[in-house]
Amino acid sequence: MGWTSPKTWATGYKVLASDLQTYLSDNDAALRAGGIAVSSQAAQDILYASSSTALSRLAAGVAGQLLTTQGTGSPPTWETAASGVWTLLGRTAASSGSIAVAITQTVNRILVVFNGIQTDTDDNGLQLQFSVSSSVITAGYTSLNYGAYTEGVSLIFGSGSGLAGIDLDLFGTANNGLGNAAGEELSGYVWVVQGDSNVQYITGVTSYTNANGVMIHDTISGFIDLAGAITHINVVPEAGNLDAGEVAVYEVAIS
Repeated sequence: MGWTSPKTWATGYKVLASDLQTYLSDNDAALRAGGIAVSSQAAQDILYASSSTALSRLAAGVAGQLLTTQGTGSPPTWETAASGVWTLLGRTAASSGSIAVAITQTVNRILVVFNGIQTDTDDNGLQLQFSVSSSVITAGYTSLNYGAYTEGVSLIFGSGSGLAGIDLDLFGTANNGLGNAAGEELSGYVWVVQGDSNVQYITGVTSYTNANGVMIHDTISGFIDLAGAITHINVVPEAGNLDAGEVAVYEVAIS
């Protein structure tokens, strides 16, 4: 049932049972079901209190705009996001062979966050790869890593060029590689920054706890010269599949 406009009552009118049903019972049910309307209301409008006794409508904005308060005494408005606003591009649970997060707009700053990543294969490692026009780039990466064990305060170092991806760890060795034992997981982040043309520079930090409770910290840097804009961020285990955890990708559009 819908809302029925209130009746104008004339002096001496006898209120019928049907009147009470329509104007009281049915209208009350309509209000409770969301059947309230304001002048010129349209789908996807937002209602706000324009006074202590009245509601007004704010028409739908365009995709990507933010609802912004104008302070006491002024109605809210839709505003175009200023440069530098963080946008979540995708968040994917690590429960498949690899993770691919689509990049559907032109961006020049990307933040990739890893949380509690495990693989189903022991003594494993992770790599970051990019896709151009949805084709995964599996060669041409230069990666430089250095870090430290908490066990014996040992320093570790690794580097290479022409790699299949940016190494996200220095852990892919016996007894120190990534796996799926209790407490064994990788977390951290990397920034991906576009330089001249389509050269992508990567820098970040990851931390890893192995099955023996040893914490390893890894500082990551690297780059690759791509033939076009990034269309996907891919997180790939060096062997087996991703087994647990999450990868989130954010962008910051800087003018």
